Amino acid sequence: MRGSVVKRLLIIVPVVVLGLTLVSLFMPAQRVSIEGVGKLSFETTVTLSVGSEVAYASPDFPAIGSSATTADTSGNAVTVIMPSGIVAGNLLIAFVSHDTNATITQSGGTDWTRIVLVANGSAVQMAVFAKVAAGGDTLALTDGGDNQDTAIVTVRITGHGVSDVSTDITLGTAATGTTNAPNPPVSNPGTSKDYLWIEFAASDDDDNTATYWSTNYSAVAQAESAQSFSSCMASVGQRSLAASSEDPGNMALAASEEWIAQTLAIPPVAAEPSITVDPTSYGFGTVSASSTTSTTTVYFTIDNTSTILTDHTISVTTSTWSGGVGWTHSDTATAGADTAGLLANKGGDWGTGDIIVKYDTPNYIYDNCPANTGYSFGLKLLAPTSFSDGAQKQIIVRITAVAG
Repeated sequence: MRGSVVKRLLIIVPVVVLGLTLVSLFMPAQRVSIEGVGKLSFETTVTLSVGSEVAYASPDFPAIGSSATTADTSGNAVTVIMPSGIVAGNLLIAFVSHDTNATITQSGGTDWTRIVLVANGSAVQMAVFAKVAAGGDTLALTDGGDNQDTAIVTVRITGHGVSDVSTDITLGTAATGTTNAPNPPVSNPGTSKDYLWIEFAASDDDDNTATYWSTNYSAVAQAESAQSFSSCMASVGQRSLAASSEDPGNMALAASEEWIAQTLAIPPVAAEPSITVDPTSYGFGTVSASSTTSTTTVYFTIDNTSTILTDHTISVTTSTWSGGVGWTHSDTATAGADTAGLLANKGGDWGTGDIIVKYDTPNYIYDNCPANTGYSFGLKLLAPTSFSDGAQKQIIVRITAVAG
């Protein structure tokens, strides 16, 4: 993962610990207080700071996970072959070339939007359909009854930042010509991001070449409806580039044909996790040596307003608890002399699915947390088996969210 910035959530949780009880044999009388019950004792206050810090990771470029081609010579109704591995949230795009200028429309499938429809005279037409996948997606097209050939390339894109295909995909002004070098137009989103740039040429007839894509691009797929003068072809290439605009350069045909060319900019995930916690403090009350004290497992609520998949870890920020004779923090949640541990539990039952709150190598509290999905958790203190003093102790617990 490139340059990461991490969105962290710190919660502030005060904890009060009543230290060990001593008899006068072990302490000079002037250094202790004598309680009404005739015992000598320390009172130790422990503050867990679980506070608020933010972190997010820079995402990878959007990527084409799979593609498929459809070649149809029957005319009229076309069932489009979909790419493999579709899951909800993927971006699906169908690049359509049709032999004549008859209008291509959707006749099957749901929630597709036609974002491009351009013809070059009566020789060839380009159409582009797109949607954010729901899972199990299908698409069928019709040419209005002119019974001419259709060639289609479909792609499945991951890691994209598209929620509305009509506004989030930046298109150029479609170019047309009659040459052996389709020239996709400039696409200008205006802000530099890690875009996936896609060049698409819809052309008449069957003049495919081994290397049809432009300089700096790579092949996605090429579909011919047939090899004849009544056929058509769809050619798709790709490039990953951080830029605010892109002009792909010339693609290639084996001979001069009528063509239409377009350039699409697919934005990356807007990787900015957003999480908050409530409440931000908790008093454990007085605790004794070797005791365990806990909140409920739903005491702290994480409000996750991230619009992306996120991974959440829980940790402490230092290896020792500060204050007087500091406590060592146990990364195995094992209490000892001046050694304390912490456990977390995400909305379950204590003792089942407990998570050790560590300093080194934080554990996940929620891996692959869906967008806009909150959750609750609790904390359990494992008090030291003995205390060296009654000074206040403090440590910071941190929830960290990064793009998943």
